[in-house]
Amino acid sequence: MRLKTLLILPLLVASLQAATVADLTFTLNGDGTEYSVTGCVQSASGSLDIPSTYIGLPVTSIGIYAFNYCSSLESITIPDSVTTIETAAFISCTSLGSITIPDSVTSIGVSAFQDCSGLTSITIPDSVTSIGVSAFQYCTNLSSITIPNSVTSIGDSAFYGCSGLTSITIPNSVTSIGSATFQDCTNLSSITIPNSVTSIGYGAFSGCSSLTSITIPNSVISIGESAFSETGLTFLEDTNSIKYLVGASGNSAYLIDGSSSTGSVILPNTLLGVSVASIGSGAFRDCTNLTSITIPEGVTSIGEDAFAFCTSLTSITIPSSVTHIGPQAFYDCSSLTSITIPSSVTFIGYEAFLGCTNLTSITIPAIFAPQFFYLGIEGNLLNNLFYQSIAEVLQEDADFVAKLAEAMIAAENSSGLATKEDLPIAVQQGVSQVIAAPSVYNLATTAEVAQARTEGRQDIIDNSSDYNLYSESSIMEMNVSNPTLSMLNESEQAQVEFTLETSTDLEDWNIEERIQRTVQATGDKFFVRIKSGAPYVTPTVLVFNHPSYGEILTDQSGNVLYGLSFDSVGGDPIYSGAAWPLAPQIADPEPDAGVTAALTSGTFSNTSGGPWLKVNNRPVYTYASDSEPNQATGQNSGTVWFTIKPDGTLNQ
Repeated sequence: MRLKTLLILPLLVASLQAATVADLTFTLNGDGTEYSVTGCVQSASGSLDIPSTYIGLPVTSIGIYAFNYCSSLESITIPDSVTTIETAAFISCTSLGSITIPDSVTSIGVSAFQDCSGLTSITIPDSVTSIGVSAFQYCTNLSSITIPNSVTSIGDSAFYGCSGLTSITIPNSVTSIGSATFQDCTNLSSITIPNSVTSIGYGAFSGCSSLTSITIPNSVISIGESAFSETGLTFLEDTNSIKYLVGASGNSAYLIDGSSSTGSVILPNTLLGVSVASIGSGAFRDCTNLTSITIPEGVTSIGEDAFAFCTSLTSITIPSSVTHIGPQAFYDCSSLTSITIPSSVTFIGYEAFLGCTNLTSITIPAIFAPQFFYLGIEGNLLNNLFYQSIAEVLQEDADFVAKLAEAMIAAENSSGLATKEDLPIAVQQGVSQVIAAPSVYNLATTAEVAQARTEGRQDIIDNSSDYNLYSESSIMEMNVSNPTLSMLNESEQAQVEFTLETSTDLEDWNIEERIQRTVQATGDKFFVRIKSGAPYVTPTVLVFNHPSYGEILTDQSGNVLYGLSFDSVGGDPIYSGAAWPLAPQIADPEPDAGVTAALTSGTFSNTSGGPWLKVNNRPVYTYASDSEPNQATGQNSGTVWFTIKPDGTLNQ
């Protein structure tokens, strides 16, 4: 909808006058039935009463950045007509000491009161159900706050840096405490977490140096990495220097830090009479010298990233007491060859075993067998339900999933709906049907796949120029002339392995691409393709084809890049908070194929540090809440944050 904006010009009076309606900008909504407050002159000071109506129509929201940097406003009254306080509505109102939020408001937006350092107390009414990311971040003089039972969601970093906060009550309606929610609340001395909470996010209480007492209920099954680092809490410690935090009941402990673990580790059943209940998120992350670990009976949960990047881990015992295995729990455990998941497990998170490239044997509870391919398992898995030939097809032919769905529909029960009990049978029938008649589903047999690979590989070797590939001799010359781009294997002999994984790779190796690529394959060998010119330099700005938003830009680690619609070409960044950090770019940016935008590296006059990445001479940001590469959860956030297309325009 197109907005109609009417600006009420301020009266020409002294800059320290009391604020009036004349200082405000109102915007009429698309159907002409209500107004939003969308701006205020930054010189406005003193007290301000926002009217409930404007030109006969109700005022229903405080818009994005409406009171941005109104640093002389001391108090604001919001009328009962307002239902929404939007993103950054009162950001950096540093003199704002009090504000009344009416019962009509249902949500407090992202960064709504961020950097309101003069705010000492605030009452959130029972009507509010969500508190946005960074909503009260750096409200350094906020000493107390009451969160009503209506609130079910508190965003990441909501009270980050509220150093004046001494106590807070979390209601039973809240089910999770997000990442960095209370980080650096240095005067927070105690907190009670209700039984409704099941997870505590990354760094949730990190830096709370005065926190000496905390009550963690037995309902918590996931504790994020560094959730209690740099606090005043006393931790239990076992003989392996692994740290535990005692729960509310006093008879269970949460393993939160095993970062120094090496070799073979056997976790204790009890520690000073307290039983070990769960392994927290990231507890053993990056323990590259950990070779085996035995988890005792009594542990019910293995948190997110718990053993991620434990590249030397070859053996692990999961007891029958475990019910929950978090996302990416064993991510990139490349030495793990087999694992048994007990039948007690009812939840396995996404990509739980992604990157376990040597995992050749896995036992999965029957409840997961029909959809085990969603669990993020890699490697040559031999499973009673999915035969090896079908596993290959599943990895190589995306159409298989659709065909399998057709087979499941064909096997549905007479009522027309499949029950949970029907699913394993339906899938097994579907797989058997595919195996019995692969031609019906337009699938290649194992023999046909092998033959296609052999023929394709030989064709590439015989006709390397047709596929725009370096010859082996030219690669050897490259290595001699430019050691920094050496492609030597362990025996110090230059090799190239031309490998055709599937027939679709031929289509992907498009000779129209303007840059060349070097891709590492197994065994420290490489296959290489180019268009022309010098050997390829790894790009720092990549193009990712997102399933929902099309081609968007990311950095070389897969962090999605965003633009703020308020930023201007050649201007400084308007936003400067932790939720949307600027994207760093030390060297000159290298574009990926298809990037037509102008990429530069530079600094800004209103921002310390850098240099930062600029796309078409505009600031570029990442989103702290994107928890995995290429995620793009910040798209259209607050209707002002957007992903960036390869030509540099915002994905609006």
